[in-house]
Amino acid sequence: MRKLLVLLFICSFSAFGESPQRSVELLYQHYKDNQAGVIFDASGKDQVISSRLMKEVAEDQRLTAEGDVGYLNYDPICNCQDYDNLVLEQVDIVPHDSQHVDAVVRFRPFSDGPETVTQTLSLVDENGRWLIDDIVNETQSLYQGIKEYNRERQQEALSDKADDKHAASTPSSQPTP
Repeated sequence: MRKLLVLLFICSFSAFGESPQRSVELLYQHYKDNQAGVIFDASGKDQVISSRLMKEVAEDQRLTAEGDVGYLNYDPICNCQDYDNLVLEQVDIVPHDSQHVDAVVRFRPFSDGPETVTQTLSLVDENGRWLIDDIVNETQSLYQGIKEYNRERQQEALSDKADDKHAASTPSSQPTP
C-alpha cells in the first residue's frame, strides 16, 4: 500500500510540471560534458533554490565585502570546486508531503574516478517547480550553515559598529598644549 501511495504521489507531479526525479536529473545535466554547472543564486526561470534559501544566500552576499568570498566558496550542488564530466549515478526520492521531498543523490564528480558523493537535496514545490530548499551532506546542512554564518557576521558587524561609536564618543587622551 505504501509503495502505491508513493507511486501515486510521484506521478501526480507530471501534470503540473517536472517530477522531483526529473527536476534533479535536469539539474545535474548541467555538470556533464564539462558544462559550467548552474548559477546557484539565479532568479526567474533559471532559479534552482527556494525563496527561503535565496534569502540566506542574498544575505551572505550583502555581508561579504567586495573582492571577498562568502560562505559559498564551492558549488553546493556537486559539493565541490572542480568536477570533470560529473556522472549522476542514482536519485532516490523520499516524499514527505505534497510540497516537500528529499532527493538522495549519488554521483561521481570525476567520470574517470572511483570517488562517489552522496548528499540529500531537500526540495520544495514553489509555483509548480521543485527548488532546492537545503542540501545536506555527511557533515552539514547548507541552510543551517549559511544561516549561522550570516548570524555570526551580523553580530560581528553590530559589535564593530558599537566599538566605532564608543571610540568616537570617548575623549582623546592626548595632552593639550
